[in-house]
Amino acid sequence: MTIVTDRTYRDERVIIDDGTEFRRCRFENCEIVITGDADLHFYDCASKSDCVILFEARSERILDTLSMLYRWFGGASGPIEQVLETIRQGGTAKPP
Repeated sequence: MTIVTDRTYRDERVIIDDGTEFRRCRFENCEIVITGDADLHFYDCASKSDCVILFEARSERILDTLSMLYRWFGGASGPIEQVLETIRQGGTAKPP
C-alpha cells in the first residue's frame, strides 16, 4: 500500500490507484481520478469543494454497474438508493 503524508495537491490531476492511503493531505482545485477497485483511505485530509472526482478504468465499471442497477431497480425507491443512503449516513455499503 502506498502511504502519502502531509502533502498538498493544488491545481493538478491526482491519479489514485489501488491501495493508497492519504494522511493529513489537502486537495485544492484538483481533478481526483480513482482508477482502481481496492481500498482507499483518507485520514484527517481536507478538500475544497472546487475538486472534481472522476472514476476511470476498473472503478468506472463499478459506477456503470451501479448506474444500470439503479435504473433497473426503479431509481430512488430501489436497493441502490438504500446503498447510497447508507453512505450518506456515514455507514458502509458492505453487507452486514
